[in-house]
Amino acid sequence: MDAFPSIPGLLPELEASRASELVGGSIPTLGSAHDDLSDRAAPVLRTADTVWQRYVSYERLHHHLLISSAEQRALATYLPEPLVDDLIETRRLGAQAVPMYGARRLYLMARLRPGDVTDDDLSELGWTDEQARRDFWHRVRDGDVTVLKDRRGLEPVQLSLLDDLDRVKATRRVPSTLVGQTWLWPMLERLTPGQAQSQTGQDHGFGSWISVRRMLRGLRGAHHYEIRGNAMNAARLFEQVRVQAIQHRAVPSPAGWEARNIAAYLLMRKDRSGQHATEALEEISPGLDSRHLPEDRLSSSARRSLEHNRSVLRTLNSGLESGHVLNPYLVLGVPDQAPTDVWRSAWRTLRRELDEDGEALVNEAKDAVQAMERGHAASGPFLVPLNQQRWQDPPAGAVPAARGAQPMPRRNPPATAEQKAFSMDQAAIGLINAARHHAGLPVLADINDDLTSEDDNR
Repeated sequence: MDAFPSIPGLLPELEASRASELVGGSIPTLGSAHDDLSDRAAPVLRTADTVWQRYVSYERLHHHLLISSAEQRALATYLPEPLVDDLIETRRLGAQAVPMYGARRLYLMARLRPGDVTDDDLSELGWTDEQARRDFWHRVRDGDVTVLKDRRGLEPVQLSLLDDLDRVKATRRVPSTLVGQTWLWPMLERLTPGQAQSQTGQDHGFGSWISVRRMLRGLRGAHHYEIRGNAMNAARLFEQVRVQAIQHRAVPSPAGWEARNIAAYLLMRKDRSGQHATEALEEISPGLDSRHLPEDRLSSSARRSLEHNRSVLRTLNSGLESGHVLNPYLVLGVPDQAPTDVWRSAWRTLRRELDEDGEALVNEAKDAVQAMERGHAASGPFLVPLNQQRWQDPPAGAVPAARGAQPMPRRNPPATAEQKAFSMDQAAIGLINAARHHAGLPVLADINDDLTSEDDNR
């Protein structure tokens, strides 16, 4: 190769200049194009030009000089993969080097843009550590308390969160730093089965949220026991809910209104004569003292539910017909005004599970729902809660998940001397082939001849 520049006429001017740069040891340049490298040029000359461009890009990158994003992507698919890993670890290749397609795309994305790797991609890559880290966030979001026992492979921020959650479990006290992350609420709810206490700081509505959910869960549990003939447990839970409602009825928030609404429901639940209708109506009347949240600060859906329930109580004030079910949806264990297919499915399941007395209770609830749907009922259901959506699990949009994903470890050993010389060797072969083409000789077959695709080349 050293003799090429000194042999007149052996190479065209451009290739001769490049041969001089190749053996001269300086940072090479692209040189200027000429007509011979047009689309009509011989493939061997176009290939020689392309491998020279790759060589120039690599040498510039190797000497800490900037190259374009397109050049980075080209090198990421052209160079031997161990060498690409070396360039990533020395920060010479960045996120823009991820190719748009090809066999290396997924691996390089995991190395350079791990947050963009999907859960399905993790399986394809066999990246079990990152899968475990992501599963951690999902398990915490879903309130899976067993996650507290498994600390293997987790990042420091995840281990720190586990420490905080362990303290919550032990003390039943929830720091404001956790309360402010609404996606954690289902987990905090499960870790504080009794009354949770928020430490100094903003409550962010967590105390109200967890209190109302516990009252609703108690109501559902009481009805569950009642239709199964367990009168003692049913009575115990109904009484617990009544006490909780009394405790929270003065809370100046939507939770206070929910507590009063539940208290009214419990007053009327078994009232066949209507003697408690006036008292129940007073529970949810707007004439409250200044300690309570004004009704006009409730959501529009909660205000509509309140007015509906007042109308139900006024209708029932004259006495209830035999067999009336104040809220048949609660008896069936489904949300208020659930679609027909939902409550019917629940009713069929319960019929198969219950004895005759229990079956009679759920049949009574089924008949009540049908009468309401057909417009034959004296009144609609007494809605509990007033605002279904407010007390559901908060949206999971803030879950950290892949936001802090760590780059995937390299899968290759450090590049060998031969791999580091790859681009120079290819450039040399390209120039040799150009000389052989110019002399009318057959070209060498050792050059990588698939240089236009972003495909794998180890």
